[in-house]
Amino acid sequence: MDTLGQARVSVHIAIYGLTSRRIEQALLDLAQAGVRVSIKSDHVQSAGKAQRALLSRLRAAGIETIGGLATLGDDRLRQLLPGKVGGLLRHRARGVDPRRLDTQTQRVSISQEETFERDVADVEQLRAELRRMSVALAEHLVRSGETARTVTTKVRYPDFSIRSRSTSLPVGTDDPDRIAELACVLLDRALADRPGALRLVGVGLSGLEEHRQLTLV
Repeated sequence: MDTLGQARVSVHIAIYGLTSRRIEQALLDLAQAGVRVSIKSDHVQSAGKAQRALLSRLRAAGIETIGGLATLGDDRLRQLLPGKVGGLLRHRARGVDPRRLDTQTQRVSISQEETFERDVADVEQLRAELRRMSVALAEHLVRSGETARTVTTKVRYPDFSIRSRSTSLPVGTDDPDRIAELACVLLDRALADRPGALRLVGVGLSGLEEHRQLTLV
């Protein structure tokens, strides 16, 4: 598949970091010079009003593919798009981007779940599973130097319906006993709303933040 020929304008707008007006004019200049510029409409509904207007104007100009942009020579490129814009567009069309790749991600939540082989109606067994998972999650927080402000208990019934209950603390915690206590309270709330056996229980922690050790002065 020709990746350049299948590129979406909405994607390139984000990559280029240019204003819609500059991109529109640049692509219209290319279209008038006979370069085919691809316009794909499968993301039009999620685009903003200005982007939809841009796509409509480009289609009206007969712009179809941007594959030709990557093959433009320096002289021709300067004639069509003088200044930095032309070089930037051609670099992106060729897959060249000098920016460093950011591989760091920020985790926003952690969780554990247990699916039982049979439906479990014994509340004490359910609570024991929540305590076990709470300890494991708290150990993870300690290793990563984080605390969590929100505890969520998830339950799934034999008919596969899922419910969850959450509570938030004013200050994050990594205390396994506190997390387990809250998880069990939330389980009781869920079962009060709908009693019955469960096929799955889980504990989730969110609102993660770096642990800060307080010192007295």
